Amino acid sequence: MAVVGVIGLCGSVVALTQSTVNRQRGVPIVYLEACRVETTPLSRAADAQGRLATYQLTVGQDGAPAKLVRTGDPANLVRFVRIEQFESCLGRWRFGTAGNYTITVFGGTVGLWRIEITQGERTARIDLKAV
Repeated sequence: MAVVGVIGLCGSVVALTQSTVNRQRGVPIVYLEACRVETTPLSRAADAQGRLATYQLTVGQDGAPAKLVRTGDPANLVRFVRIEQFESCLGRWRFGTAGNYTITVFGGTVGLWRIEITQGERTARIDLKAV
C-alpha cells in the first residue's frame, strides 16, 4: 500500500492509500489530489456504512475528466459530506488512459471510507482511514 495523499474528514486527518499489488492490471491513475471535503453534522451523529454514490466519469485524451455524471442516487453521500467539494476534487484527478470509468463511493460514520475506480476489468481501490 502506498500513501497517495492526506485529506481532512470529520475534523480528523485521513490517509489516502491505493493498493499496489499488481500495477499492470490496475486503473492507470496519473494523479489523485488529496482534497479537503467537509462533513455534515449527521456524519457524526448516526452509525451507518454502505455504498453512498456511483458516478460515470469520461476521461479525455489529455487524461483529464471531461464529464462526471451521477448514476446512482447521491442522497446518502449528500447526508454525510459536502458533495460539491467531493465532485470538484474528482474533476482534478488525472488518468493515463482516455475512456469511461465508474467511481463508487463507500462510507458512513464508522470512520472507514473507500473509493473504487473501475475501467473495464481493471479496478483501483482507495481506502480512507482516520489516523
